[in-house]
Amino acid sequence: MIVSMMFYTGDLFQPRNPLFWLVSFLMLILSINWLFKGLVHVLCSSWYDLWFLRRKVQARQARASVAYEPMVSVIIPAYNEEVGLVATLKTVAASTYTNMEVIVINDGSTDGTEQEMRGFLQKYHLANNNRPAIPVRYRYQQNTGKGAALNTGIRMAHGEIIVTFDADCAVHKDCVKQLVTAFVDPAVMAVSGNIRIGNMSSILGIVQSLEYAFGFFLKKAEAVFGTVFVIGGACAAYRREVFFKIGEFDKRFLTEDMEMSFRIQQAGMRVVYAPRAVVHTEGPSTLRGLIKQRRRWKRGRIETILRYTSEIFNKKSKNKLFFWLAVPSVYLDDIVMVFSVVLTLLLYCYSVEIVNYSFLYALMAMSSFIYLLVFLCDDHDRNIKSMIIVPLVYVLLHLSTVIEVYALMTAYWTVITRRNVGWQKLQRRGVTFGMTYSIYAPRTSVASPVQQAPYVTPHATVTPSAQSYPYAQPQPPLYVGDFLSPKGRKARLSQPERRGKGCLISALVVLLLLIILGGIPISTAQILLAFGSTLSTQSPLSTQTGYIGTSDRINILVMGYGGSGHDGAYLTDALVVMSLLPQSHHTTLISVPRDLWIQYPPNSGNYHKINTVYPIASNNHADPVAGGDAAAQMVSRVTGLDVKYWMTINFAGFREVINVIGGVDVNVPDAFTANYPKNDDPNIDASWKKVHFAKGLQHMDGETAIEYARARHVIDNLAEGTDFARSARQQLIMKAAFTKLKDWHTWLRFFHALDALKDTIYTNLSLADLAQFAMKMDLNNAHRVGLSFSNVLNDKTSSDGQDILLPKNGDWNAIKTYIKQSLYK
Repeated sequence: MIVSMMFYTGDLFQPRNPLFWLVSFLMLILSINWLFKGLVHVLCSSWYDLWFLRRKVQARQARASVAYEPMVSVIIPAYNEEVGLVATLKTVAASTYTNMEVIVINDGSTDGTEQEMRGFLQKYHLANNNRPAIPVRYRYQQNTGKGAALNTGIRMAHGEIIVTFDADCAVHKDCVKQLVTAFVDPAVMAVSGNIRIGNMSSILGIVQSLEYAFGFFLKKAEAVFGTVFVIGGACAAYRREVFFKIGEFDKRFLTEDMEMSFRIQQAGMRVVYAPRAVVHTEGPSTLRGLIKQRRRWKRGRIETILRYTSEIFNKKSKNKLFFWLAVPSVYLDDIVMVFSVVLTLLLYCYSVEIVNYSFLYALMAMSSFIYLLVFLCDDHDRNIKSMIIVPLVYVLLHLSTVIEVYALMTAYWTVITRRNVGWQKLQRRGVTFGMTYSIYAPRTSVASPVQQAPYVTPHATVTPSAQSYPYAQPQPPLYVGDFLSPKGRKARLSQPERRGKGCLISALVVLLLLIILGGIPISTAQILLAFGSTLSTQSPLSTQTGYIGTSDRINILVMGYGGSGHDGAYLTDALVVMSLLPQSHHTTLISVPRDLWIQYPPNSGNYHKINTVYPIASNNHADPVAGGDAAAQMVSRVTGLDVKYWMTINFAGFREVINVIGGVDVNVPDAFTANYPKNDDPNIDASWKKVHFAKGLQHMDGETAIEYARARHVIDNLAEGTDFARSARQQLIMKAAFTKLKDWHTWLRFFHALDALKDTIYTNLSLADLAQFAMKMDLNNAHRVGLSFSNVLNDKTSSDGQDILLPKNGDWNAIKTYIKQSLYK
């Protein structure tokens, strides 16, 4: 909501723009959804560890020190999983929880799954002397679907807890232990594990990992509210009695795990989330495969919701929060998802049109902060790899959103057109995510009756009475979700609390850092873009020079004028051409005397000093673009250089810029004294003052620098009173100012300098091009060229009595030749 409110402040608020109201409407929908669902879920997810700790403490007190290590049956359905099945079995068999059995159901595979499985069983059987700590049982059946395969496994199972894994998963060694820990609370009937993407070597893999990370972060809030939407089949655990009470998996559904989740919620059973029960699954590695997977998920979700429509807003519902709020909000989520794509496109168009990108930067910062919070609040994601992804989150989420919207729309289309959506078979490459365990080494354990069972067996019929088994305990007992001695349990008790508090503190620290560090670049970018829009005729990030990627010479005419309040306010007292060779950084500064007598407009028969071209063409600064273009064209005719770009400098503003940056250091080559007006406007004060400049390095403030650059009425050193000397002094001041602006010490005064520069300079170069030009200029070694009496000019007097300058012998080509020969090659 804070980000949304920002949209209605400053330059972003433009009610006369038709795009503004369309963007506002979409913003309202997104904000409502975020306020009533997203924000609540994010906040509650951050507190999940403390909530879960409280429930475990209550369970401890209820069960005291009763040992709790139930028999667990792990069921792995497999169809054409020759690549990943054995790897999955290895990680499961290496589990730290050993009071369990593993049941593999081959659902009619047509590849080498059968051979891979039997080869594994033979090695596993021999390596453990026919008495493995964790027995593995195998069953082949005709292909009838994943739901039917799971049901077969349930009928074969002997365990009190039923755990399901997919055949393409790498299971963390503590995963089963963490799933079992949640069942110390007798009210818990099902547990959802933490599923992550294991193949993150591609952009698609990273995008899926972000989706999973955020989705399972929000599952913490779902567990707090008792509204877990889906217990993912890749890592799920159920009490055996669940299937006695509500039945087995319904094989008619594409997403049998979601349908089972709805049935559990319908029965009013409690479902929790175990964030430390981690498995890594292999996500689709192609865009086509990912779209097909998401389409199947969304079609399955639609079918499931339609199946339980009667429960929505039903007064007799046993879980009103789920069926009255969570399920209906899915439709709002779908609408918001579609609108978010439209909103994103409109926001980009709107931002470009008004040349203000602050709102987009705010969205980027908000997205990065949320995912940083997600990563910090999860033990698995709290690593440097996740932190590296954070700055890219906003961009990657665009791809994720487009895929999800496309899959959503096609899923609804298949429902409308009554088209079937089947299981897609992905091209598996296998994933272990760095978890490799040696499971062929013999283990010392006490064999249970289940461990004596043959490895390939027909299924067993399960009856309700078969819920308690007198199995021997092969490992030391578990004390109410803990695995330590009583002394260790006491120390362990506070660890989740510390983690919860640490998560909260980390989140607050990160928020503070984002406000400080993230706000600086966002504000800086906004100020820079606004500054670039003010000082230039071009968009700030556009380019007329290919961002100075050319090897050709680039010429910029820099013109300085006194500004309002001066006599002849817009006469360009300073005319300097900055000529740059980008590849070598060679810079030439060419001073064009203000009194040069030219014909303007060309071929008109009217003659003026060259410093009058700008005020005439711009109508005294009313149209600075016309004035700049005309002056650049005239200087091109005089010098023979291709001068396309220009910049005007208001000396009154330039004075303020120099003051803001702390003054400039100028090496004065010759001392002189001159008379100078006390005030720029003679109507205020027409008197004069004496100014003196000593030879050597001088530190000058803004007023002193302008006096040094513009002094004409020299008393003692008459050579300094010429226009040629003034041009040379102006070059020195400009060089000193540019050097100071590039110095990192000046960056502390950066924003004040921008405010001053905004009213000082104007150019037909974009901010991006101007910055590149400034970075490539080498003013310290610049070559200076001045047109003077000593080379190509003579002084004359015009017919109306003005002191003017003309080329010797009236040869304008001599000026062009001299400049061409004098350029820094």
